[in-house]
Amino acid sequence: MDSALCLHRYGASLAVGFDYGQRNVIELEFAARIAAKYETSFERHRLIDMPLVNDIVFAGRNAVFIAAGVAIAQARKLSTVVIGCNFSDHERFSDCRPPFIQALSGAYREAYGVWVYAPLLKMTKKQIVHEAREVGLPETWTCYTPKNGEPCGECYACKSLS
Repeated sequence: MDSALCLHRYGASLAVGFDYGQRNVIELEFAARIAAKYETSFERHRLIDMPLVNDIVFAGRNAVFIAAGVAIAQARKLSTVVIGCNFSDHERFSDCRPPFIQALSGAYREAYGVWVYAPLLKMTKKQIVHEAREVGLPETWTCYTPKNGEPCGECYACKSLS
């Protein structure tokens, strides 16, 4: 939902998804549909297979995704990587905190000329849901541990919505 809202707000030259062996692999199906709706063609919607990321501490995944995004952006001569980290993620995921994002952005901007932008850092998940509904964002997927194709209602992502 967070990345979808970023795509809605800012558009994209390239939308990137990561298949890292996550339990909520259904989110990748939603991501492809959303990228198509926002005229990010499937040729420009990349799915990167990163099976080893599932073995990394869950909280470190955003740092890995940002690094991959910066490498892709630099190779394609793009100036910005946008990530949907938000205020509700700060407590649990240290790689979603403003000082971390600012440090990475500064380092990547200096080294590769690519800026990392996290426009939702001051928004809670509830605020994101409200804006997503208000702008008519297509259906997204947020639950980390779906059960029979339905949100579990108990994981961190589901609880942050209530």
